[in-house]
Amino acid sequence: MLTAPVAHLVEAGRLQRVEVVVDFDDASNSFFYDWSELGFTPLDWLRFGVALQRSRVFMTSLDFQRGLFVAATIRFVTVSLYEFNIGWATPTWVGAVSTIF
Repeated sequence: MLTAPVAHLVEAGRLQRVEVVVDFDDASNSFFYDWSELGFTPLDWLRFGVALQRSRVFMTSLDFQRGLFVAATIRFVTVSLYEFNIGWATPTWVGAVSTIF
C-alpha cells in the first residue's frame, strides 16, 4: 500500500487536506481522501464554518460528507467539534484537540 504525502492549503479562512491511498494488492481499497473547511474568525479565539470530507473511514451512504464546525482556542490549545451529515444521513461527530508549541 502506498500513501501519498498529505497536502495542506491554508488561505483566507480556507483549509484543505488531501491524501491519496493506493493499494497495489487490491485496487478496490485505493481511495482519495479530502477534508476542506471554509471558516470565519469573528474573534481571535473563535472559529466556525462549514466542512466537507470524502473518506472511506466512515461508512455512510454519502460519497461526500458535509457539515458544520466550531473551534475555540485558549492560549495554545484548540478544541474543535465537527458535525457531518445531519439532515442527509446518520450524523457523524468528530472532536479534535490540538496544540501549538
